[in-house]
Amino acid sequence: MRRNWWAVVACGAMILLLATGVRMNFGIFQKPIVADLRISYELFRFGAGLA
Repeated sequence: MRRNWWAVVACGAMILLLATGVRMNFGIFQKPIVADLRISYELFRFGAGLA
């Protein structure tokens, strides 16, 4: 039973690390996306905040 608990914790930690990494790296691509879509930065950030 103890082994299964640690596997669940490890899987949860991996999911959290991947999700956080994607969110933190998203800032690198904001300027090119805004330029390509020809929308305002505020509108783009509002949409990202809602997501």
